[in-house]
Amino acid sequence: METKDLGCCGDGAYKNIYVPLNRRLLEWGKESTSEEAYNKYPYTKLWVFTFIDNSVMCVDCVTKFNRMVEWFTKYGLLTNPVNNTKWVVEGDMSKCLIAQDIGITKSPTTYFCDQKGNIVNIITGFPENNWLEEYILPIVVN
Repeated sequence: METKDLGCCGDGAYKNIYVPLNRRLLEWGKESTSEEAYNKYPYTKLWVFTFIDNSVMCVDCVTKFNRMVEWFTKYGLLTNPVNNTKWVVEGDMSKCLIAQDIGITKSPTTYFCDQKGNIVNIITGFPENNWLEEYILPIVVN
């Protein structure tokens, strides 16, 4: 059986095979999650992927990021075995193949994905708590 190089412009990310984005995100998420955390909370209701360019993070961005962490912590989503959320933060977008392949240029950008890696929402910047409660909390608690 002959295979074809489906890569474009010589990127070489996944030669000879097409890997759907949802599967790539899940694989990357699993690789990025510590084995201890993954074993402790094997079921994942929501995957969050935040792409940041640390070189341009201002004080306001850090404050908003911390508010987002507090929101997830307030609802216990990072440690809940039933409604568990796994959050991967990529601090150097220029070295992340997924960020490059998707074409993410704005920092920060966050992808919210269901347990199968399907994207349910994308936001640039850091969301406010009321946005998280309206659009993200129902996904996790339902």
